[in-house]
Amino acid sequence: MTSLENEIRDYIDWMKVHNYAATTIENRRRYLGYFCDFAASRGLAAPGVVQLEDLVAYQDELFCHRKRDGQPLSFGTQVQRLVPVTQFFSWLRRGHRMSTVT
Repeated sequence: MTSLENEIRDYIDWMKVHNYAATTIENRRRYLGYFCDFAASRGLAAPGVVQLEDLVAYQDELFCHRKRDGQPLSFGTQVQRLVPVTQFFSWLRRGHRMSTVT
């Protein structure tokens, strides 16, 4: 398990302790899993090596992604997948687990 995966697991555990809704936790786990797969494909194994350019590339990938029927993801779905990533990195910074993404 990469350190990015470990940090995501800790974040999900933190959400449980702070009584986030089960559906919120499950959705964030799923969407952060998508980001983790993207990061692994780029060789990004730790949160500290993720750069702003990587996050922009992820956003671009969501924009270009096509569903099985050939349709793009709606803008709402793209936002649903991006918000957990931004909140995860905010949580890392607040907890002094990493410095600011550059």
